[in-house]
Formats: sequence, structure tokens, C-alpha cells
Amino acid sequence: MIDTRSLYPFRNNLREYDENKGLLLELNNFTYDFLRQGSVSFAWNDFGKNVWMNLLMRPLQQKENTPSDFIFTVLEEIYNKNDLAHLYAYIELLYDSLAGLAKTFSIGLMSQPFANLDINFETGINDILYRFNTGLLLCSGNIIKGLDIVTQQQIGTVLEENDPASKNIRTALKAISINGPEDADLCIREAACAVEYTIKTRLNENTLLDGTKKLKGAKVNNVGQAIHGALLKSLERLYAYTSDTARHSATKPLTIEEAQLTLSLSAAWVNYLRKVLPEPPRMDGNP
Repeated sequence: MIDTRSLYPFRNNLREYDENKGLLLELNNFTYDFLRQGSVSFAWNDFGKNVWMNLLMRPLQQKENTPSDFIFTVLEEIYNKNDLAHLYAYIELLYDSLAGLAKTFSIGLMSQPFANLDINFETGINDILYRFNTGLLLCSGNIIKGLDIVTQQQIGTVLEENDPASKNIRTALKAISINGPEDADLCIREAACAVEYTIKTRLNENTLLDGTKKLKGAKVNNVGQAIHGALLKSLERLYAYTSDTARHSATKPLTIEEAQLTLSLSAAWVNYLRKVLPEPPRMDGNP
């Protein structure tokens, strides 16, 4: 992996070890190297350069530079200022851009070079964050403190579908990002809405509680057996907790830890319900 310090002017004057015990430099090196390697494919030459110029330069209005010069300039500034917060924000922006590329080129001959850019980038960043014992995790483009790998996987599975529940979970995630508002109430509200939407649309009921009542003792369409009553009760109590707090009448400040727990449980429930409940009716009226 390239040492980005070797690219910077006056590199002999740079700190040998940054104040974060190498974390900033390691993240810089990986980010630059990841993007540099991506620039050598034929797909990049034909399509990627213009996409990157639009996605990466527009936010900072750096229209005059080539993509590689722009990446270099940003990372140099971040490193020289010893600015981890800025780098974390930049990493989130990069993830979103990579995910956009993957989505744009998801079909046809051009799909392969871009297919897993966002996933590979997230994996590499998380490896560094783990090795430096930061307690941080890049999850679907948001850097979160204290999130566990199982929750990350559950959230990733939810976001594989494009529906309002996925949008709720994404908003909940952003609410507790270290670069976001760290709004526990918003996270809990959106997480609860994701579960409610999934039950309401798949069972054609007005509320989550109407849905759980319908499920009690009934055989679920996709598994041929009933959901255990204790499980349904736990879902009702989770929903009651969100109603008593963030959704309607919070009487005390909610913590990020409570938000993360609610988000984790909600993501797990959305994934489970998607598996066991019938598909929602299509908007065009076809089965």
C-alpha cells in the first residue's frame, strides 16, 4: 500500500507519527490506494472519470482538478491538519459515491468493475478501525460508535431492498452517526416505523398491533407455522417502548445506547418479517 506522505510537498517536515498513533495515516493510505487502484480499469477510463468528477468535486467545487489531483488535495489537507473528524466525513461521502457507482453500473458488461466497490471499501475501512481499537464501525456509509458487527449485517440486509422500511432504517442510522445529529429519539422513531410499515403492508392492517393480533395462532404464509406467542409479545413490548418514549411521550432524554438497541432489534424484525410474511401487493395490481 502506498504511503500518502510520500506524495505531499515538504514531506520531510511531516510528522513521522500522527497524534492518533497512525490511524489517520492508515485511513489516508487505504483511501487513496483504493481510489487509485479503481482508476486503472477500462471502465474508469470510459465512464468513471466523469462520474467521479461529478460526485466528488461538486461538493467542494473543485472543478479545475482531475479526480486523482482532487483526491490527493483533500487527503493532504486532512492529514496536515490531523483532522480525523473531516476524514470520517469524507469516508462517508466516498462510500455514498461508491454505492452510487455500483448502482449506476449494476446492469450489463460494465457492472463487474463497480459491483462491490462500496462493500469492499467498507470492509477495508472497518478492518483499520478495528485494528486501531476505535470502537467505530462504518455501516452502510455511516460511521457509528459502539455498533456491533451483527447489527451491521442486519442493517445491510434490510437495505438490500428499496422500500419505505429501508428508508426508515437508513434515516435511523444517520441519526446516530458520529457526523450526524446523534439524535436518539429520531433513531428510535424511524426504527419503529420500519417494523410497523413491514407488518402493515404485508398483512394489510392499519397498525402494528392489529397485525400481531392477526398473527397470533395463525400459520405464517412462508413457513407454514405460527410465530411463537412469546416472540410476538416481545415485538409488541418493543413497540410499546417506542410509543412511551420517542414516538409520543418521552419524559427523559434517551441515550444513544437505547437507540442502538432499538435499531438492532428493529432491523432484525424487519428481516424476519420479510422472510415469513407474504410479499406486499404490487402497486400495479399484478400478483
